Amino acid sequence: MKPIVLLKDFKEDYRFSMDIYAESLSKALQEYDSDAFEIHDFTPKMPAFLQNKWGMRFARYILYPLQIPRKTTTLYHIIDHGYGHLIFLLNPNKTVITVHDLIPVVRWKNGIPHVPSKRIPLLALFSLQGIKRAKRVITDSECTTRDIVHYIGCDPEKIKVVYPGIDPMFQPYSSEEKTLAKARWFGDDPHGQYVLIMGDQFYKNPETVLETIQLLNQQGHKSIRIVKTREPDNYWNSLINKYGGKDLVIHVGDVSREKIPDLINAVDLLFFPSLYEGFGWPPLEAMACGIPVVSSNAGSLPEVIGNVGIMHDPKDVTGFAHEIDRILNDTEYRDLLIAQGFKQASKFTWQSAASEIVEIYKEMS
Repeated sequence: MKPIVLLKDFKEDYRFSMDIYAESLSKALQEYDSDAFEIHDFTPKMPAFLQNKWGMRFARYILYPLQIPRKTTTLYHIIDHGYGHLIFLLNPNKTVITVHDLIPVVRWKNGIPHVPSKRIPLLALFSLQGIKRAKRVITDSECTTRDIVHYIGCDPEKIKVVYPGIDPMFQPYSSEEKTLAKARWFGDDPHGQYVLIMGDQFYKNPETVLETIQLLNQQGHKSIRIVKTREPDNYWNSLINKYGGKDLVIHVGDVSREKIPDLINAVDLLFFPSLYEGFGWPPLEAMACGIPVVSSNAGSLPEVIGNVGIMHDPKDVTGFAHEIDRILNDTEYRDLLIAQGFKQASKFTWQSAASEIVEIYKEMS
């Protein structure tokens, strides 16, 4: 059997979505019924004294290349495009790379509306240039495919879109289980209306979140609360100072991966007004749990959500407020969105992703 080495990130790099992708894909490939390939995971080792900003850069660009197991018969799959520089040290004809998004490059080139340009670090740009050398390139969406062709000049003939799957742990709760989940997360006020946001980075568009909830509150929706994961940082606090709404936010802190389905089932809807996404797991995970989604129409989201979610321009505060109000108060409409969401989420499986990626491996053998 031909060995396939999945080149993963340093655990200490804390790129959690990349870790989830790597672990889920590895498991699906291991379970795939193929006698042609033998899957090997490779996670580089990081000395404790290097676990800081500058140490991570040294580890990425110097230490990792020294640790890669090299055999002439091996195919390599770089799981994270942020490690694209590894291609310069491998046989490009035996290397495939997955590109998840190009947010830093798109921002640098003024490709994200409402976001000022910010120059990309040279080392990161060097890593991204490695993408063009790979024999095959996998992307998470047509949106990311267009981006790497436009911004990096990658040959479109070598690119294939393979949509990631959804973890099967995302399942809907019964009415009784939902009530208990609300009590666990929101304690004394299990009857409020809870709107979940996932992430507060600039491209997640937290300004629109705060403006929308403020508008709903002014319109008389006094029981609506934003449920926010992650601890508030200086950026979030600056937005609260600018837009207000501190009393409308419930901070649940850093939530472990295993507890996210419980949190999703405890809320009434997911609000996802991103300015840009290369894929976007949270809308699909919410749909799989039977939770309606109100989203922007930016980046890859129209692909992921299809015609079953509610999408508006990322800065359409009035439109978002109207849709959130309708979902919370129109049971028939809410039930329709939930039913459509289940169908959409079911299209994204790791078994399907593994099958498509195995075909790419076969083409390269």
